[in-house]
Amino acid sequence: MSRPLLLFLGFVVGSVTAATYPSGCNYEISSSMGLYTCDFASITLPLPYVNFSNPEPQRLVIYDVTGDLSATQLVSGFSAFNYSAVNGDYTNYLEISCKTGGSIKISNTTFTDMNYINELKMTGCNFTDGLPSGAFSTLVELDSLTIEGGIIPSTQSDTFSGLNITKVAGLPTPQGKLTIKNANIGSNFSVGFFDTLPMLYSIDISGCGLTGIDSNMFLYNNKVTMLNLANNNFTTIPRTFLQNMTSLVEVNLAGIAWDCSCDNLWFIDHFSAYSMHIRGGVLCSGGNRAYQYYAQQCRSTDNCQGIPGIAIGIDCFEWYQILDYSFTSASFVLSWVAFVVVVIYRRDMYKNEKEIEIRKREKAIRVLEALKRGGGGGQKAPPKGNLSWAITEEVDNTEVKKAL
Repeated sequence: MSRPLLLFLGFVVGSVTAATYPSGCNYEISSSMGLYTCDFASITLPLPYVNFSNPEPQRLVIYDVTGDLSATQLVSGFSAFNYSAVNGDYTNYLEISCKTGGSIKISNTTFTDMNYINELKMTGCNFTDGLPSGAFSTLVELDSLTIEGGIIPSTQSDTFSGLNITKVAGLPTPQGKLTIKNANIGSNFSVGFFDTLPMLYSIDISGCGLTGIDSNMFLYNNKVTMLNLANNNFTTIPRTFLQNMTSLVEVNLAGIAWDCSCDNLWFIDHFSAYSMHIRGGVLCSGGNRAYQYYAQQCRSTDNCQGIPGIAIGIDCFEWYQILDYSFTSASFVLSWVAFVVVVIYRRDMYKNEKEIEIRKREKAIRVLEALKRGGGGGQKAPPKGNLSWAITEEVDNTEVKKAL
C-alpha cells in the first residue's frame, strides 16, 4: 500500500476516533461534519458542551424524546460554542424527534444556552400543555423553526415572545421561515399568535386542521412572500386577512373544499390583480373547479360594477385610467413624430447644402476652363474686386484665391 494512501487513511481514522461525545450519543461519520445523534432514553440532561469535541456539535439530533422538560434544559455550557470551527455549508441545527405515542412538556427554559443554533426542528411531538408563553425566547433568533406532526392542544398570543425569525445573513440558504405542518392544533391558533414575528418571509401552516382564518391573523407579517394554507378544513377566507401582506407573491390553497359562491371566491380576482401565484387546484366542495364556477357564475358583462370604464377580462379600466393611458400614449407618439420630423428636416437641409456647393464648384470649373481656352466662348473674367467665383487653393499652407 502506497505511503500517501496510508497517510490519508490514517488522517480519516484519526479524525473519526478524535470525536468525543456524551454517553448515549454517537457521531455520524457518513454525515461528514458535526452531526451528533443522541438517544433520549440513554442520556442525562443537560448535555454538557465540554463532552462534545472534534468536531463542534454544530448539528445535534435527539430522538425518542418524551417526558417533562419544563423544569430542566437540554444542554449546558453551550455559550462557549466555537463559531469559528463550524462548517459553512451547514446551519447550526437542532432536531427534537419525539417518541411515538409519547408526550412532551416544554417551558421557556427548555432551550436555555442554545442561542447558537439557526434552525430548530421538532417532529412528532405531543405537547402536553401546548406551546407556552415565550417557549423559544432563549433561542433569541432563528432562520427556521419547524414543528411537524404531533398535537398542539393550545397556543398563546406570546408563544414567540422574545424570538425573532428572519433570514439570517451568512447561511447557505437563508429562509426566515416558520413551519407548523400536519400538526393537530384544534380549530385555530390563538389570536395574535403570529404578531410578534414581523420579520418572517415564509409561513407554512398546512395540514393543521384549521376550521377558520382570522381576519387579523397576519396583520403584522408584511414581509411574507410565501404562504402555505393547504390541506386545512376552512371553506372560506375573509377579504381582510391579506390586507397587510403587501409582499405576498405565492399562496398554496391545495386540498381545501371551498364553499363556492361569488362572494367567497373573491380571492381569485384579487390574486390576479396583484400578480400573486396560486399553487394547487382550487376546488369547490362538490368537486367542481372553482375557477370554472367563478367564470360562469360570477363574471358579468359589467366587471366595472357600474363605474364608467371598459372591462377587459377580469379587469376594469376606469375612465380616469383610460384618460391617463390615452394622454401618456399620445405624448409618446407625438414625441416620436417630432423626433422623426427633425431628423428628416436636418437630413434634407444637409442634402440641399451639399447640392448648392456642388453646383457652385461646377460653375467655377466651367468658367476656369473657358478662360484657359482664351475666352473662345465669349466669356470674360469678372472684375478683380469680385472673387466669389474664384477657386480656392492652398499654397504653402496659405489659402489663395485665384481670379484668372
